[in-house]
Amino acid sequence: MRTLEHPHAVLILDPEATASPRLARAFAAAWAGCVVHTDRAPADALARAQQEPPDLAVVTLGPTAPTAERVIPDLHRGGETTIVALTPRHSTAEAQRCLRLGADACLAASTPLAQLTMLSDALYRAHLDTRRLAADLRRTQGQLGQAAESLRTAQGSLAAAEHTIRQLQAARRAQEQLTTRAGEGEREARAGRRAFAAQVVHELRTPLMTLSLYAGLATARAESTPDLAPELRAQIERGLVQQAAALGRLIAQLAEAARVEHAGPLPLERRPTDLVELARDLVATVQAATGSHSLTLRAPGELVAEVDAWRLAQVLQILLDNAVKYSPAGGPITVELARPQPGWVRLTVTDTGMGVAVALRPHLFTPYFRGHPGAALDGLGLGLYVAQALVREHGGTISAEFPPGATCFAVELPTAARTAG
Repeated sequence: MRTLEHPHAVLILDPEATASPRLARAFAAAWAGCVVHTDRAPADALARAQQEPPDLAVVTLGPTAPTAERVIPDLHRGGETTIVALTPRHSTAEAQRCLRLGADACLAASTPLAQLTMLSDALYRAHLDTRRLAADLRRTQGQLGQAAESLRTAQGSLAAAEHTIRQLQAARRAQEQLTTRAGEGEREARAGRRAFAAQVVHELRTPLMTLSLYAGLATARAESTPDLAPELRAQIERGLVQQAAALGRLIAQLAEAARVEHAGPLPLERRPTDLVELARDLVATVQAATGSHSLTLRAPGELVAEVDAWRLAQVLQILLDNAVKYSPAGGPITVELARPQPGWVRLTVTDTGMGVAVALRPHLFTPYFRGHPGAALDGLGLGLYVAQALVREHGGTISAEFPPGATCFAVELPTAARTAG
C-alpha cells in the first residue's frame, strides 16, 4: 500500500470526455510524479482499477452516462481508493446518493480546478491513515490473541489510571479543605480546574472505552471464527476509525485552544474561495451524518472572498456541530450566506434547539464555558472560543443572536485580506 503525501496514481472516468483533459492536466501539474489514466467506458475503468487500484478516482456522472455510477461501489469495495464524484447539478439529495454508493465526496462539475485539486488532496491524505489501519487489521488478524492480552493489560492500566485520578482528586479535596481561608477568587479557580479536568477525563474515556469494546469484539470473534465476515470486519474497522477520529478532533481542539491562548496569531493561507461551494460541501457532509435534522443552505450562486479555506471550514464545522448537538430532538438547521454591504460577507447558522439562558449568553465565547453544563452532552466548551479566534484572525466578527424560538450564530468577514484587529 502506498503512503505518499499526494496521490500517485489517478483514474478519471469521464464517459463524455468533456472534463478529463483539464482534470488530467491539473492533477499532473499539482502533484509531482502523478500518473493519470482516463477512460470513457466504465468497464475499462473498472478493469484498470482491478489490475492496480488507484490512489484517487474521479467519476463524472450525468444523464447521458448512467452506467458510470455503477463503478463507484466496486471501487469502494476495494478499500484502497479515494473516490470523488462530479455531478452536473449539485444538491443535498445528489450528495447523499453518491455517499450511499460509496463515494468519499460529491462535488459540482463546475468546481474550480484549484479547489477540486485541493479537496481531492485533502481527502486522500485524510483517508490514508484509515486505509493503513484497515491494512494493519487484515495483516494482524492472526495475532489477535496477543492483541487481546495487550488489550487486557491496557484495560488494567486504564483502571489503575482511573483509580490514581480518584486518589489525586481525593487528595486535592483534602488539601483544599486545609486552605479554606483562601480568597474566593482562588477557590473559584480551583473549582474551574477540577471541573475541566473531570470533563477532559469524561471526554477521553468515552472514545477509549468504545475503542476497547470494538477491539474486544474483534478479539472474541477472531477466537471463535478465525475468518471474519467482511461486513463484520468493516463494521469493526469503521468503529475503530470513528472513535480514533473523535479522539483526534478532541486533541486538535485542545491544541488549537492552547495555540490561541499562548502562541498568538496564526499566519493564514488566504486564497480567493467560493464560500457558497465551501458551505454547500459541509452542509451535505453534516446532513449525510444525521437523520433527525433537516439542513438548508440559502445562498447566491457564488460568493468569493480571500480567506483561509481550511480555517473557515473549521469555523463552519464548529457552528454546524453545535447546531446538531444542541438540537437533540432534531429539527431544521439553516445556513445562510449573503453580502450585507460592499466588501463584506455574512454567514449565519440558525437552529431551533435548546437555546441559551439569558444570564449565560455573555459567556458563550469564554474558553471552557458550556451553555448547558447539566445536560448529557459531549464537549469541552472550546468550540466557540476557537471559532472566535479564527474569525478575528480573518479581520471579522462572530456574534450570537436569539430571534424568537431560535439560536443564530453570525459571522461577518471582509472579502479582501485585512489585518486582524
